[in-house]
Parts: sequence; C-alpha cells; structure tokens
Amino acid sequence: MPGFLSLAPSVDRLALRWIHELVPDIAVDMRDARVPVDLLVYRVTSRLGIIDPRVDTYAGSGSQADLAIQAFARRCFPQNPTLADADYGTVILPARLTYL
Repeated sequence: MPGFLSLAPSVDRLALRWIHELVPDIAVDMRDARVPVDLLVYRVTSRLGIIDPRVDTYAGSGSQADLAIQAFARRCFPQNPTLADADYGTVILPARLTYL
C-alpha cells in the first residue's frame, strides 16, 4: 500500500477498515491485495484441503502454496482477498453446550 507508513500487513488492513468505517464515502480498491501467508494460514488451509502440504510446499512469497492460497482468496473474496485472513472476533459459546 504505497503512501502508508507500513508497520505490518495486518496493521495496514486494519487502518484501511477503520478509515472506511469512519468515512464510508472513501472506497479503497483491495482487489489486488495479497493475503499475508504465515505458518497459521498455511496450516489451516492444508487442514481445510485447500492445499496439499505434500505437493504445495511453502517457501515464501511466490511458492506453490502461496500461489494456491492467493488464488483461493481471490475466488472467495474477489473484491477484497485479504478477508480470507480477517479476524472475525471471538465466538462466544453458550454455557451449556451439548457435544454429540
């Protein structure tokens, strides 16, 4: 994101969300934004079957796993692929939860 003092990709995205919420008339084109892939994102996508860890190895940006994760994020969220890695808050479960 040119023009921003970049601290981390997640901080940049959070700042853009706040700006959009405070001033809804501002529209930011996020269609070409990349999902920051770390160990957690790699692990979750492999457990969900989005990537195959035996074939899609991760060796940084541009690796086979990175390309597969970016393609998946663009298919799911074409207007803002970074939503694939968004923090949706904490899910609060009821006190009496019955497990099957």
